[in-house]
Amino acid sequence: MPSSEYDTQHAHHAVDETASLLASHRRDDGDDVTNTTASTLVNRRAAAKKRSYIKTHFVILITLVVFIIDFAFCLIDAPQIEIFEHIICNAYYMSNSAVLTSNRTDRMKASSSCVVDAVQSELAILTQFKDTLDMLPSLVLAVPYGILAETFGRKPIMLMSMIGIAAEVLIDVLICWLPQVFRLRIIWITPLLQILGGGISVTNSMLYTMLADFLEPADRANAFYLISASSLLGEVTGNTMAATLMRISSWLPIMIAVGIFSLSPLLILLLPETMKARPCYVDTSTILTQPARNGTKRLRDEFQDLWTRLNILKGVVFKSTNIMLLMSAFFLSGIADQSSTLELQYVRKFFGWSYSRGALIVSSLPSGLDVIVFLILLPLLDRILIERMHVLPSAKDLIMVRASAIILAFGSLLFALSSETLVLIASISVLTLGDGIEVAMRSLLTSLIPPHQVSTVYTGVAVVSGAGGMIAGPILAMTFKVGMRAGGRWLALPFYVVAALFFLIIMAVCRVQLRKTDENEDATTSNGRFDDDGGSSVEHDQGGQ
Repeated sequence: MPSSEYDTQHAHHAVDETASLLASHRRDDGDDVTNTTASTLVNRRAAAKKRSYIKTHFVILITLVVFIIDFAFCLIDAPQIEIFEHIICNAYYMSNSAVLTSNRTDRMKASSSCVVDAVQSELAILTQFKDTLDMLPSLVLAVPYGILAETFGRKPIMLMSMIGIAAEVLIDVLICWLPQVFRLRIIWITPLLQILGGGISVTNSMLYTMLADFLEPADRANAFYLISASSLLGEVTGNTMAATLMRISSWLPIMIAVGIFSLSPLLILLLPETMKARPCYVDTSTILTQPARNGTKRLRDEFQDLWTRLNILKGVVFKSTNIMLLMSAFFLSGIADQSSTLELQYVRKFFGWSYSRGALIVSSLPSGLDVIVFLILLPLLDRILIERMHVLPSAKDLIMVRASAIILAFGSLLFALSSETLVLIASISVLTLGDGIEVAMRSLLTSLIPPHQVSTVYTGVAVVSGAGGMIAGPILAMTFKVGMRAGGRWLALPFYVVAALFFLIIMAVCRVQLRKTDENEDATTSNGRFDDDGGSSVEHDQGGQ
């Protein structure tokens, strides 16, 4: 018995030791699992923090580039017009025999008055044709350079674009600096330099494409808002600084702008190439299985795709009366938008202001008001219409388009009728309230078409708006010349024409009609369903047309 008891106690003791060892082993395994999980969480947090830092750094860099480019363009606009006028004025009085044969006092008085019709007519023709020719390279080359960017990358195309822009600015300044060597109308040739890179529209397109490459959809909207705010801030700062520095010398802001444009290619070099950047939501498995294509075949395929898109665009536009009406509105808006370049010359001629004062009111004031309109007023109206008044998104866009067109028509008419400074300022303020028309028209147009056709139709919008902008220069220059010959209130003839264009836009957008459909479907898709005059409609199914 004692032996049996000893064995039993020994067995119990062995079992207790084994259980203790197993429990200790389980604790060790649990500690290992806990440590591994904690380590994984730390690594994930570190990686997420790094990605967040990279994205923030990238967006800030893009925002800085946009600010600097817009700042430089606004810094050069008004001073360049004043220098053009000075050169034209000197040439006019030097070649006018009647002035040369008069006495010295009359010559000095005449040479100081550059608001005579002959000088202002030549200035209008020079600037408006220059603006038209500046748009031509972008209109012709934007799509081909977009295709090249898909093959060779965004950064090289953007770098070429900025080099072309900088070269044009430098040659323009050289022509103005040496008027005794170069005829001023030679600046009509300098837009050819934009063949290298396609001009500013390609630059803007590449900036937005790089953001789309690098950021997830959830981050893009905020990034685009920052880009818009940066652009507006650059315009306000550039216009205000230009108006201030012009009181010292018109050449001072131009030389600052020349320095910025000369260094702008170096700024582009700081940007990363994003063509191969794949945000985390992209399924790379489908990308890796695509067959590789050489550069030549890829270019050929891209141009064939372009031709297909153009055929699709033609079918989409001519199929729907509503889309045709909106496209015509974009065309007319493209013409009317170019009148802003003539406003400075008009107030100089009609009110007798200096260019620095005119730039402060005509350029700086609307730029500052635009910040309020785009960042505060329009988002607030969006919220009121959708959240409080429960207006469907498509109906909200239509309301905004019609209201903006009415405001712009009234503002243009008020601008043309302005004979006092306060009325002029009021008209400019009214015009600024309608600046959201293009955004609203794009949103409305998007609700008309299936999602897979949006990029194709947007290409059509760019072409139509560009075509309107191209013919605007000659139209506005000729009407300004006719107005000066008629005299009096007819000097504002270009702005009566602009008001008439906006009235045509009102007629077009008022014919766009929403069809009553299931509100639940419209609310979930955020798209309306539109009924054409001919009875056809564009429906929005998830699967296609």
